[in-house]
Amino acid sequence: MHTWQMQEARARMSEVVRRAQTQPQDITWHGKSVAVVISREVAF
Repeated sequence: MHTWQMQEARARMSEVVRRAQTQPQDITWHGKSVAVVISREVAF
């Protein structure tokens, strides 16, 4: 799982979503995990 800081994830959202097609993407804010982006295909 790749980890992104919130600011970087916001700036590179297209890449976050693209990478989520193959593995979950963790998003952190002030050093704490706050969200995970996953592919819809993987989730269901």
